[in-house]
Amino acid sequence: MKLHHLLIACLITFNARSPEAWALDQRDATGEYLKTWRQIDAEFGDSQIERLRRYKLILVPGFLSDLVINSGAPGNPCQADKHFDDQMCWLERLAVPFQRINMKADESLSRNAEILEEAIEASEQDVILISHSKGGIDSLEALLTRPAARQKVKGWISIQAPFFGSLLADWALKEGIRPLVEKALKEHGKSIESLESMQTLERKAYYSIHKEQIDGLVGAIPVLSFSSWKDEESGWQADTFFSLLRGLLFQWIGVKNDGMVPLASQVLPGADFVRVPHLNHDDTVMPQCVEFDRVRFTKTLLSMLLKRLDAPPETSNPPAGASAGTSPIDPKEIAVGPILQESGLSGP
Repeated sequence: MKLHHLLIACLITFNARSPEAWALDQRDATGEYLKTWRQIDAEFGDSQIERLRRYKLILVPGFLSDLVINSGAPGNPCQADKHFDDQMCWLERLAVPFQRINMKADESLSRNAEILEEAIEASEQDVILISHSKGGIDSLEALLTRPAARQKVKGWISIQAPFFGSLLADWALKEGIRPLVEKALKEHGKSIESLESMQTLERKAYYSIHKEQIDGLVGAIPVLSFSSWKDEESGWQADTFFSLLRGLLFQWIGVKNDGMVPLASQVLPGADFVRVPHLNHDDTVMPQCVEFDRVRFTKTLLSMLLKRLDAPPETSNPPAGASAGTSPIDPKEIAVGPILQESGLSGP
């Protein structure tokens, strides 16, 4: 193992923790997702579109998305390649109300929750949230701390959110590396505060403090957590900005990840979850090197959510394993590599 690989392994070993509670109350909807994906063209028809039109879909992008969204001319989402553009083009054609929130990359969770609260309360219709990456923890903060806005949100699809942190954030904030990251962010007019909110220890503490509120949230509205990972099949694959880190985490640490967030970190405890291989962190929201049908992906998740909106609150999330094609996530299998297990740091 080369020196820089060993350095990253040591940093992660001494700073990451396995959220042992993740496997306690998770509902695997991967089988349902795969079945719905195959049948979606026949399943998603006029009646589903009419139902969607009753809601406003609020799209919440993630870390540094505002730099991409605000770059260049505003243009037409059907001719662009920014976060959620494919989804926005599709929703526009269907005349489904939607809004993409311009979240602030360098702001605190509280400030971004306030931005989201304003958008929710301004909606004349009930709201469905679709969040990506850090937009997921911003959405969670809004749903837990803004009760008036929370009453208007009827469902939430979270995509690849770092609910239990990002090892990339841990690494970027280490002594010796942090000044370089801070300088790079300042060159774009950003601060490091937002990155700090994605540290693994910070996120685990957040869950511990808010566990009861989160349990109440997922019991009150249907929540889908979409998670993904991509293995390194043969050497380095420069198919995403995060491919180098993805390879290091997978090959040297043993942590399945999407290039930004460990697989198990992407699941909100108590929510229905989907886990799919071969997808990088941004494949789900904007064009990358990997070919992926983002419209079909969104239709599939929305179809699943609409079914849950039909169910009474206490059954909106089916019993564990009810819709599963795979077994519940084992945090020791996918969230903690051999180094963490041997270190004895994988427990409480």
